[in-house]
Amino acid sequence: MLSCLPFFRKHLKATKPAAPVAKTTVVTGTPDASKELVCIMDDFMELFCQSAPEYSPIFGLDRYPDEIFNSSKEFHEKNIGIVTKLSERAEAIDASQLSIKEKDDLKQVKGSCTEILLSDTCYGYEIPATHMYGAFASFHSSISAFQSLKTVKDAENYVTRIKRTPERFGHCIDAYRAGIAKKITLPAESIKLMIDLCGNMAVADPTESIFHQLFKEKFVAIDLPEDYAIAAIRDYLVPAYTSVKVFLESEYLPHARSTAGIYSLADSQRVYNDLIYLNTTVRYTADELHQLGLKEVSRIRARMEETKSKVFDGTYAEFLVALKDKKQFPQLYFASPDDCVPYYKDLIKRIDKKMPELFSKFPKFECDVKSVPPAAESSSPIAFYQPGTAEKTGTFSTNLLLSKDSPRHSAMALTLHEANPGHHHQVSLALEMPVSHTFLKTVSNTAYVEGWGLYSEFLGEEMEMYDTPYDLFGRLELEMFRALRLVVDTGLHTLGWTVDKCVETMSEQLSMSHEEIVSEVRRYSIMPGQALAYKVGEIKIREVRSYAETALGSKFDLRAFHDVVLDHGSVRLETLELNVKEWVQCILTQCAIETVDVAKIDA
Repeated sequence: MLSCLPFFRKHLKATKPAAPVAKTTVVTGTPDASKELVCIMDDFMELFCQSAPEYSPIFGLDRYPDEIFNSSKEFHEKNIGIVTKLSERAEAIDASQLSIKEKDDLKQVKGSCTEILLSDTCYGYEIPATHMYGAFASFHSSISAFQSLKTVKDAENYVTRIKRTPERFGHCIDAYRAGIAKKITLPAESIKLMIDLCGNMAVADPTESIFHQLFKEKFVAIDLPEDYAIAAIRDYLVPAYTSVKVFLESEYLPHARSTAGIYSLADSQRVYNDLIYLNTTVRYTADELHQLGLKEVSRIRARMEETKSKVFDGTYAEFLVALKDKKQFPQLYFASPDDCVPYYKDLIKRIDKKMPELFSKFPKFECDVKSVPPAAESSSPIAFYQPGTAEKTGTFSTNLLLSKDSPRHSAMALTLHEANPGHHHQVSLALEMPVSHTFLKTVSNTAYVEGWGLYSEFLGEEMEMYDTPYDLFGRLELEMFRALRLVVDTGLHTLGWTVDKCVETMSEQLSMSHEEIVSEVRRYSIMPGQALAYKVGEIKIREVRSYAETALGSKFDLRAFHDVVLDHGSVRLETLELNVKEWVQCILTQCAIETVDVAKIDA
């Protein structure tokens, strides 16, 4: 899972770019049209920097280093108004006056405008944060990952950001109250997890705060007292988290929606259909994805049965139970939580040795591995990737609370997904690639990103990374996990499925613990449609690869294919397909030219 990738629409929804962006745009179309396109992208970046100041350093832009998210109604409506005008300006550009490259850039601008405005109609203001994303869950991780922490001025900015939390958390409370009035609220379980999270952050002793620990770790080279941020944490941050906790307990929880899915909310069918599109860039119906999921579950189950039979004589259900028994399979468990991070680092080293067989380009930074802070463990998944910047490595984060008691037969597949050649490889290359405008680096498609992660797990088979049947079963189990998401997400939000039905459906196929599966279903309940992206994206990537292999035959080069997929950044699936088909056609055309030239020589 990719955490905190700054999609425009995500941050405007969660809000959650004045100065011009440094750019290298080469104008080759008609000056007026080209200039207007650049101006629109400049304005988009200014909007982004204002809406998500914590994340803008990812793209080398740190214009508001002492600012944080803003979920106020006024700010939200202003941003939507700006995007509406940007959309109108983009539509007014005469595309015939642009170069081919500029036409592609214009499509990206229009697509981003459409997604932001559409996302706003999907309960965009009323649900500003959940137990997995937004102000309360992501504030520390975003500051830790992206804030400059080198100078005294950086330290001052850090403290200023902390001091802004009472006001900004208050904006979130205002948004929740608007949701209560419209009967658009979160399910109780998500609210309870946020209450726990806020409780963990509202420490009685500020020296125990993870924000103080961060200051001690990051500002060690600066001549400042160790307790420099203590007063701000004690007087601003702790009261801010406390006020949110009290509000959630006393006012919001009693109004929690009665269903885990959104089907009980107003206009839910239209909202879910739009969320399908926003997360896949394809206008599938919920039923089409549900049926696709059932088909994939059946196909993958057959492979899992075959793999299981190589190491276990009992039934499939018995094998799932046996995998959870440390005494029966001690080799599949960590002896200590302290072994987890080193283990994943070793897996990355093994994978990296095989990468040149499939790839020709590599990011300049290796993937780091860290454990999730204890205060955030209860609301975090078992693993996720936190992007770096063009000047800083990204991080594969693992949840020790979940990892210590879970079988690690899926560890290799998980590493392939989160690190290399998955999220770290793809995202890092995207951040480093030269583009005509910084805006183009911010465009990110969930189906492409998560589809690539799942495709990377498949590549593990071709790289011969799954040494044992247990490893291969773990890889297939993770694929089954994503196929089940198609079934469960659509069931939860359109068919009236309960949490218990979702958990039962997944438990029949997976060795994951009951707690892990419940945690997953809670995630789907507050991120409708997001879980669909993995399988949809992976299927498309494998589909276009199959097309290229068939069309090119012996001329097919897997490393070159991966270049085509990765060189354009995180694109919509229709654009990915177009890019691959154009690449294939270029090769076929070149082969035809070479054949003609050879014929002339022979003659």
